[in-house]
Amino acid sequence: MWPNRHGTYSPCPIRVLEHPNNPSPFLELPNQPSRPCWRLPSPEQRIYPWHQWGRSMTAVAGFIFDSGILMCADTKHTYSGQMKLESTKIFSSSHPNGINSAFGIVGSVDYARMAMQECEAALSGLSRRNTKAKIRAVITRVLRDICREPHEAFELLLAIYSPTNGLAMFKTRDGAVCELRGYECLGSGSYLGHYLVRDQYQRLGRTNASLDGILFLSVSALTNIKNYDDGCGGRSEFVVLRRDGTMSDVVSFDISPPSRAAMEKDSPEFRKLLKDLSATRSLKPSATLP
Repeated sequence: MWPNRHGTYSPCPIRVLEHPNNPSPFLELPNQPSRPCWRLPSPEQRIYPWHQWGRSMTAVAGFIFDSGILMCADTKHTYSGQMKLESTKIFSSSHPNGINSAFGIVGSVDYARMAMQECEAALSGLSRRNTKAKIRAVITRVLRDICREPHEAFELLLAIYSPTNGLAMFKTRDGAVCELRGYECLGSGSYLGHYLVRDQYQRLGRTNASLDGILFLSVSALTNIKNYDDGCGGRSEFVVLRRDGTMSDVVSFDISPPSRAAMEKDSPEFRKLLKDLSATRSLKPSATLP
């Protein structure tokens, strides 16, 4: 509607024009200068944030300690803000070229798994004589190829062993790949994870911390995150990648409130978890949830 000279409103004819030097559409209104007509991006052009449908709440963390890297995660996935399922978020692989890897996924499950599988395929194609820079470049190229197209947000946490350069831990977001020197927490529970872990991890020391100290720290942090953040829950998963290239199975461990005794360092549950993670990976598939 448009005000007329009689003080009433009448339908306003609107024409969409094309500017001669700019293909963007403009609106032409009576007795008014042309104004830009902003168009919302189509669904195919949008990169959906995590608060859209399909959000996956999670907590994934990695710790560098004296003899390797420990990675842990919860198993709760939240979809559409209501439907909650349990599924693994840590995936480990051994490649014929001597590279061993463990991936933790955050964000859109489908896109994160696709990126992980593409990265694993690229790592398998490398020769045995590879450097840390080469591995990082390969992962970066894979992720940037994915991120050129519309996609839902996801992040990866990677622990990688190569025969040439040994251990390294990386985190990714979109096409960015960053090497980590200490610890990292990702997901909806990361804010609380940093608060609970930072000071204790610094006291333990990155190069002096033992597996049992780091494991107890991670178990305590995951327990408190699950109790506070509704987006995190389910059983917990742990995997260790060692400096000699050996790797443990992905071990599932229950630290829900009924099993709170497992938080004690001398409890049978905690000692069993430590024993399982100290063992070398078996030939059977990793013990992960379906």
